[in-house]
Amino acid sequence: YPDAIELYLDSYFSAMADADIFSGAVLLARDGKVLFEGAYVLANHVSKEQLTPDSRFRLASVTKMFTGIAITQLAEAGKLKFDDPISKHIREYPRHIAKKVTIHQLLTHQSGIELDDYRRYNRDVRKAESIEDLLAAQLKHIEHLNGGNYENFQSLGSYDYTNEGIDLLGVIIERVSGQSWPEY
Repeated sequence: YPDAIELYLDSYFSAMADADIFSGAVLLARDGKVLFEGAYVLANHVSKEQLTPDSRFRLASVTKMFTGIAITQLAEAGKLKFDDPISKHIREYPRHIAKKVTIHQLLTHQSGIELDDYRRYNRDVRKAESIEDLLAAQLKHIEHLNGGNYENFQSLGSYDYTNEGIDLLGVIIERVSGQSWPEY
């Protein structure tokens, strides 16, 4: 009956794709064995590149949930504390900032570390292929922090959505766990 499941699922997802209800990749597995995989519609509508089961997706903010879980697991294991300043784990970050910002502030978007209004930083982030590349982009453009408030940096203490803090949590996950962020 595995062939019947594959035929049914392929027919189902193809119909959904044809009706413009679904676009994406599907993987169904049980006990580590792949039962079905397929990809439907285009990976890139401009280049007409076909989507495949191996296509890479930009997950955007979905990773924030997994990052929070990873940090919580590492805290439960005693490998870090929520009130650790980031200077404890990211020694190359400018000390006058890193000693004022805690892991908790990164998790809750209260760090005050924000660079996404700076175009050159965003260009470098788009080129990044690893968490270390994201860190390097921050360090390269850190003087433009919060519209040029680098010298007089203060953590916020209030909510202000930021991707840069999540990237720093990814660095901490890698360094504390000894695994890459995606592997962890």
